[in-house]
Amino acid sequence: MICAMRDHHADTKRQGRDDMGDGQRSVARMIAAVLEDEGVTHVFGNPGSTELPLLDAVARAPGLSYVPALQEAVAVAMADGYAHAAGRVGVAHLHTASGLGHAMGAMIGAARMCTPLVVIAGQQDSRHLIRAPWLADDLVGIARPVVKHAHELTRPEDAGQVLRRAFALARAWPPGPVFLSLPVDLTLAAADPPPPRIPASAPAAGDIDAAASMIAGAEADDLVLLVSDTLAGPRGMRAAIAFADATGCRVFATPVPRAHLFPTDHPGWRGVLPPDLAEIRSILGDARLAVLAGEGAIRPYHSRPGPALPQGMRVIQLARDPAAPGLDVAADLVIGGDPAAGLAALSAVVARPGVAAVTMRRRAEKAVADAGFTAR
Repeated sequence: MICAMRDHHADTKRQGRDDMGDGQRSVARMIAAVLEDEGVTHVFGNPGSTELPLLDAVARAPGLSYVPALQEAVAVAMADGYAHAAGRVGVAHLHTASGLGHAMGAMIGAARMCTPLVVIAGQQDSRHLIRAPWLADDLVGIARPVVKHAHELTRPEDAGQVLRRAFALARAWPPGPVFLSLPVDLTLAAADPPPPRIPASAPAAGDIDAAASMIAGAEADDLVLLVSDTLAGPRGMRAAIAFADATGCRVFATPVPRAHLFPTDHPGWRGVLPPDLAEIRSILGDARLAVLAGEGAIRPYHSRPGPALPQGMRVIQLARDPAAPGLDVAADLVIGGDPAAGLAALSAVVARPGVAAVTMRRRAEKAVADAGFTAR
């Protein structure tokens, strides 16, 4: 194995550089450049011989750091945590069939947590896969049951398109892990220039204006913001804070959130909703307009009769998934696209006069409530 790693590393030094004799980059170097362009800063992995070209390319990329793990499940778990903390797609780098097998449990967890991941595994040299060499297997078949999409590169000229699509699919609702198998000989081949980054859908300006009009007609005490797991991460939290600061609304988190969604010391914070529709209606009973930021904002555990929200409450929902509105509650207005982007766009146009006084009152109310909780 050590000899094989040395031979592959020698091939990498010969072929995996920017200048391949005709101005082309290797596939491995092109992949590293695309990772940087997609906003990746860290790659988490447990590499072996088939991963050496990409490992070398990441080491040469000025904007990338390679974080080694002692076991593949740990690498995927670190990439999972990075994705949530950084608010971007995480990247894990695994070693052939054995490494993919070790990582499967962590990949299942990432899928259940809707974590955007691109999981890359090295595959044996495609020129002798017919001989079933050590560590080779049907990597796509192994990964497919636990990921959104699985693909094995078969032509070096497709590498850029395959990687761009992997990032777009990982981000698309519902976010989740995407798997790529990279035969080592193809990562050493010359690469075509990659296509541009696939943009995310943006909220329609007309929907933003209609929502702003509804919000302008509601007093601060009549308005609540319900943040769901879709907003998990720094970007979503910043958007929620900006909306609360602009409107003076009260903020609640979805029942049983999987992440920290809003700062608990913010004057607008009122806590996590219970997984009980009757209790939710009681808590929100005095509000007249709810902004649901994301999918799954009202997800009960107990079976209770009656609607999810108080009678007569109007609803604005921001959701990527076209099937989400109406699943929790019937929305009066739906803003499609990225909920964080939609909430940020709303925040820029809904600032109301007198919000500073409302914020001071919210802070005093919260201090009284916190003191009562501490006394108990």
